[in-house]
Amino acid sequence: MLQARNLSRRYAAESGLVEAVRDISLGLEPGRFLAIVGRSGSGKSTLLAMLAGLCRPTSGEVLWNGVDLWTLTEAERAAFRNREVGLVFQFASLLPTLRVVDNVALPALMGGTDEDKAYHRAAELLARVGLSDRANAYPPELSGGEQRRAALARAIMSAPPILLADEPTSDLDEDNEAEVLELLEEFHRRDRVALVIVTHDPAIARRADRVVEIRDGTIVRTWAGAGPIAIPAVASPPGAPARPFVQPNPSPGLPDQTSRPPARLGSGFGPWLLAVSAWVVPAVFVALALNQGVALQQSHALREQREARSALEDAALLWLRADIDDIAYAPGSSYSLTLSLENLAPGRGVLAMSPVARAYVQTGLNWREVSLKSVDGQEGRVNPINGRRIYRFELDPDVKDYTELLAGYMHVRITSATVVSQGNEPGDDLVERLDDFYVHLKPHGADDEAILRKTRFPGKPPLWIPMPPH
Repeated sequence: MLQARNLSRRYAAESGLVEAVRDISLGLEPGRFLAIVGRSGSGKSTLLAMLAGLCRPTSGEVLWNGVDLWTLTEAERAAFRNREVGLVFQFASLLPTLRVVDNVALPALMGGTDEDKAYHRAAELLARVGLSDRANAYPPELSGGEQRRAALARAIMSAPPILLADEPTSDLDEDNEAEVLELLEEFHRRDRVALVIVTHDPAIARRADRVVEIRDGTIVRTWAGAGPIAIPAVASPPGAPARPFVQPNPSPGLPDQTSRPPARLGSGFGPWLLAVSAWVVPAVFVALALNQGVALQQSHALREQREARSALEDAALLWLRADIDDIAYAPGSSYSLTLSLENLAPGRGVLAMSPVARAYVQTGLNWREVSLKSVDGQEGRVNPINGRRIYRFELDPDVKDYTELLAGYMHVRITSATVVSQGNEPGDDLVERLDDFYVHLKPHGADDEAILRKTRFPGKPPLWIPMPPH
């Protein structure tokens, strides 16, 4: 059902050309379970994105039942993903402004399924994953494990023949990880869904029918779930002589040292060693004691530095919460954007520079930077964050050929960088905090009726819909 032929993916970086995936070929039969393993940065997620039709290969083919995915139009590929593939990401990626049942029903509604049938199936799937009593809750009200189970229900909403899961248990505790794996295997066995999982966990890989290990963008070995399949060793070139191990010979003209008995400690020194040992040994002990004292002092200083650094990183990354507060229409093609920084531990002092923000709109597979400027006069200022502080910007995404991941909406990414400290006169105690926000943004003059026909929103289409980082 799935076949990849000589897939490669290269992209340009500041350090030069990066080969994320190099000439990979593999296949998957209906109802089978394939695990893809490898270290971080080995190309696993890039390979999965190409198999799902989310990332275009630089060269090679992805064939689904004999059809090359990358010969289809963008709309045809989107329709294909809606019907044929269930995607489970590293994060639950539920839309926070929709109820859990709406999130699960959304793929079927966007695929044209009757609303009653879609919600009936969504309720059945939520029952299967143990979330019937949470159907009308919103994603922020769920635990991490519950969000992941809801994401699994959404992934099989359209009854796809294959599930592609990228590190589906990466941020879960042991109990929730076991629950998610059991659900994935239940869908695999009961619904005869083919399953491809990208994972670091060898315990998950052992459950698969077949395991593929990727290193530096290429397959280095393959084995069955029961144990590794022997991989042939690299052969010597034809006609090359064997290279046996050769024991090194002693140097010419010197006696063979290996035949000599070991000498006793102190032999040959005699009375001289006895004479000097009376003052050398105490001096050595004094030097060792001084060295130990210095080492303890340095260790204590380093520990204090690490503790101070850890407290500062907590202040920047745990006590501070960054968010988009609101987006509203403004004159012309612009929008009023409000960002916020909130100190979740007001008793602990935190100072932060006003965020430096940039905005991008997706066009095709690329991001195009658009105008975003501060309008509240706080640019470059450092302020104490005792509670919640608001920062206002003017966003002007004047782009006509934007990509619609959600019908009628622009896909917008906003990056925010701020420097955090705990002192009024910082030296080394500075931490840079980086945040990425993603939203679906309704263009000026959008036709709400046209959007409703395509999305089946329960009410008026909102101006903006926040998305989890992805």
